[in-house]
Parts: sequence; C-alpha cells; structure tokens
Amino acid sequence: MTVGRGKGKQRKAKDECSDEAYALRSDSVAAVVLKYIVDQGLVTCDQAEWDLGMSHQSCSATFNYLVKKGLIEKSGKYGMTRYGRKANLYRPIIRETLFEL
Repeated sequence: MTVGRGKGKQRKAKDECSDEAYALRSDSVAAVVLKYIVDQGLVTCDQAEWDLGMSHQSCSATFNYLVKKGLIEKSGKYGMTRYGRKANLYRPIIRETLFEL
C-alpha cells in the first residue's frame, strides 16, 4: 500500500475533463459568472452565490478559475457577506484585444 506521490510514484494525469467543463463557452458556468461580475462591477463571491443561485463550492471554484485565467482580480476593497463577515470584492479585468480569451 502506497500513499502520496513520493519518489518513484506515477505522476497525476492532467484532467482534460475539468478544463472542458470550465471552457468559456457562452453557456458555461464560468461565462455566466464572468458576465455577472462584468455587469456588477464589484462583487463578492457570496453575493454571486446568492444572486446566481449557486452552491458555495461551485461559485468559489469558478472565481478561483477566473482569477487564474486573468479575467478577474481582487480589487483590494472589502464587502460584507450575508453573515456579516469581510469578503474580498472582485472586479473584471477588461482588455482591449481582437482575440478571444
């Protein structure tokens, strides 16, 4: 029985399915969340969850994906969650480009 991926262990395969699930097609979850953020300007993940009717797990993962892709960023400002806690406000990164991201 082996645990982890120590020396001599097989590397974890790249998960193509996950990349396809978050592709920015117009009907994808990431596209819906990105459009919402662009429309709102500044938004917390909690606010997006509530307004879009998403689970926290899905919304948080989508926000992290969009940050990694360079489509949104933390604004440096904070908003409040429904439970009164501080939360990062995210804003879209608008690029003037002819090419699809």
